[in-house]
Amino acid sequence: MSAWSAGAIVVMGFVGCEAPETGKCQEGYVRDDAGRCAGVAAAADDSGEPEVPPPVDTGGSEPDSRFAVGERIACDAPLTSVTYTDVAAEWGLTSPAVVPTEHSENGAVAVADFDLDGDLDVVLGFLGEPAVMYTREGDGFEKSHLPGQDGITQLGMADVDSDGRLDLLTGGFEPQVLLNLSTGWTVIDFPISPMADETSVTKSIHPMDIDRDGHQDAYVLMSALETSGDAGMDTIAWGAGDGTFTLDTGVVPSLWGHQKGFDVQWFDWDADGWQDVYVVNELSLPGAKSTDRNEANFFLRNNNGALELANDECGCSLQHDGMGAALGDYNNDGRPDLYLTATGKNVLLAQLEDQTYVDVGQSTGADTLDGTIASMAWGSVMVDIDNDGLLDVAVAEGDLWHEFTEDAIVADMPFNVRRQVEAGRYENANAMGFGQMGSWRTVVPADHNGDGILDFVVGEVEQRPLLLLSDGCTANNWLQVAAPHGSRVEIDVGEQTRTAWANTASSFGGVAEPVAHFGLGAATEVREIRVQLPDGESLLLADTVQARRRITVH
Repeated sequence: MSAWSAGAIVVMGFVGCEAPETGKCQEGYVRDDAGRCAGVAAAADDSGEPEVPPPVDTGGSEPDSRFAVGERIACDAPLTSVTYTDVAAEWGLTSPAVVPTEHSENGAVAVADFDLDGDLDVVLGFLGEPAVMYTREGDGFEKSHLPGQDGITQLGMADVDSDGRLDLLTGGFEPQVLLNLSTGWTVIDFPISPMADETSVTKSIHPMDIDRDGHQDAYVLMSALETSGDAGMDTIAWGAGDGTFTLDTGVVPSLWGHQKGFDVQWFDWDADGWQDVYVVNELSLPGAKSTDRNEANFFLRNNNGALELANDECGCSLQHDGMGAALGDYNNDGRPDLYLTATGKNVLLAQLEDQTYVDVGQSTGADTLDGTIASMAWGSVMVDIDNDGLLDVAVAEGDLWHEFTEDAIVADMPFNVRRQVEAGRYENANAMGFGQMGSWRTVVPADHNGDGILDFVVGEVEQRPLLLLSDGCTANNWLQVAAPHGSRVEIDVGEQTRTAWANTASSFGGVAEPVAHFGLGAATEVREIRVQLPDGESLLLADTVQARRRITVH
């Protein structure tokens, strides 16, 4: 049994844009003994444990007790189309305290309800200061610093100590775990790779329960700081369930793990219930080139808890300067697709029936780049921005330069969004409020104003991030399913099945709450919901559920 499933997980109803006063829960929510806001007027019994609220207007029989159905969110004055406005400055998000001397790193983002008060908070990771916490208070944020190192590269996120609160994992020369306790944040040192040195750094830590023991483990991605240097060896970190980890250097194949790493995406490639991992790297470094390996990206299949190289089986190892990986089902066939960002060309890998992959980035119009070395993309997400039932693509583009690089490219690039206007065809959607110029790194979608449309925090190297807030709801319906990190979620809409993955990994450097967001278009209800938990257990809600609400899986 997963730690998420076995513990007393808070039931979270969907929240509106008005935040509670400090220390209080929103209307209709009651704070439990652990400091969490239980939704839909949950009360405490004699044991002091919060009760699960009764189901709300499912339109069918009483649902499985593992599913908590939140209240329906109405759209009384639907707009004709989705548009966005940047409210970052107005809400109090600021630029890094120390402007970096080069554009190799900065602008990591985490979005979650860290204080469990019913609204979303934001954490920004910069190189010149500790992680910056922006706690949501009303229509804005209050700024503070979290404890820990001030040389953050990227962020990871999961509940690593099984207390129902999302914790953070920071990359850097001194990688750390920031435990989010009910009494406040505390720091645990994360073990440093034995191959790390002054030029090789822990790029990022990507949690997942690899062996299905109920504890979060992690893929530890190493990178080199200079183009002429060699990166340390990637490792696997086995979690003890209390926030501590033990490194295992014998899992990742040495021929593949000794590269300049950029991003990792966990997902169940072959639908066997075990989490597999795709690793994104730049092309091999001068000191680490091999006549046996021309590709940079590689894939490890999880065979009952043992990770094994499976490039030939998936046909997904690539030779490109990779930077980021996004997960989604772009064509609604139930199979996991990958959007991979890089220098010059982005790739949309579509999984075929035999579980191999083919690139459809060019044929669909999903690639935002122009094919030259002067264009590059970092973080990306596959999300439904207009709730029409088709996944769109949002891409954070930006330059990269080192002080020691000859003919470095230093130029602003756009935050580019491609909308899937019909099945398999993408068009530029920047007129909806996107296209801002900068050196963007990270993009994290989440609904900050409670209108059922995903908003975006977009991290930048030198400047404050964007907070692109939707200007209002539309007639298109939606459903969200909050489930444990690593869950596969399926819903039946009419005669079609939709699939999504509830992972904390959002994009390069970005993490968000594990919530599967489904656009439903004109459909007003979902007939059935199936969730495969990361421990292999399958849950079924065989009831009709009305749209415009969040469902939380225990």
